[in-house]
Amino acid sequence: MLPAKTLTFFSTLIALASATLHYPDVPFGNGTRPDAAVYNVLRCLQIVGIANSTMVGMATDGFYHLKYNNSSQAKDAMLQGLTGCTSLYGPNDMWASTASDYYDNDVQYYGTIGDLITSTPGLPAPGRYQPSTLSKTEATISNDTVVRRGQVQGYYYGLMAEDKSCTNHELFVDATDMCQDNNMNSFASYVVENPNIVTLYYESWPHHRCSKGDSRTFSVPSKSKTACTKRKAYSWFGTLSGDSCYTSESKRVACAASNIDEWNAAFKLNNIIAQGKF
Repeated sequence: MLPAKTLTFFSTLIALASATLHYPDVPFGNGTRPDAAVYNVLRCLQIVGIANSTMVGMATDGFYHLKYNNSSQAKDAMLQGLTGCTSLYGPNDMWASTASDYYDNDVQYYGTIGDLITSTPGLPAPGRYQPSTLSKTEATISNDTVVRRGQVQGYYYGLMAEDKSCTNHELFVDATDMCQDNNMNSFASYVVENPNIVTLYYESWPHHRCSKGDSRTFSVPSKSKTACTKRKAYSWFGTLSGDSCYTSESKRVACAASNIDEWNAAFKLNNIIAQGKF
């Protein structure tokens, strides 16, 4: 958990973002150094309390990747810090994180936040989220955000593939606040699309039932989609900003554990699967 003083400072920073987009400890504007956008996000994370020992790298899908201490408090701090810092200094840049000792084979690590802050310029530019291309006419249900039982309830799309190119995929139309579990076999790659008017928090696991370690998390902006992520996934979970399931790691774990939807059919190319309680 971030200290109260840091949280107050960070909240003020976010509130002023539309007016200033800069503050003294993040000094580089666009064009002042080749990796200004990456550097500013890392410096912002450092300022709001993310550990200098956090490893930084880039995955083959273009996501900048942060690997950090595996604890609920660290995960909450990372979600809040990364969402806030990227909204200021890279709103369409793709950043993900893993709370694990496991090193992803698809990530090239460059060093720690502490090391990279003092390094010479040279970090590559991150991949960028693209506009969402799917529409509700491609599914049998509405994907609008609605208020239900005090929560922000919505839907999102997962293009889940057995190959590593995302080309041969099934289209999953998933309700938020539920663990989606492919109980037959794992997927090798996926694309996530967020058709909602608010940010989608997304987490995938190389395990069943949205549990155990080695999950990868990222936030998909409104009306955006990710690049093809080449990573094993048995289960996944999405929740929207403003939802009670979004507020903390303990809430997300409770939502995923209490609401699991398993898909038990064999893979079928171009199949459309609506998962959830509609």
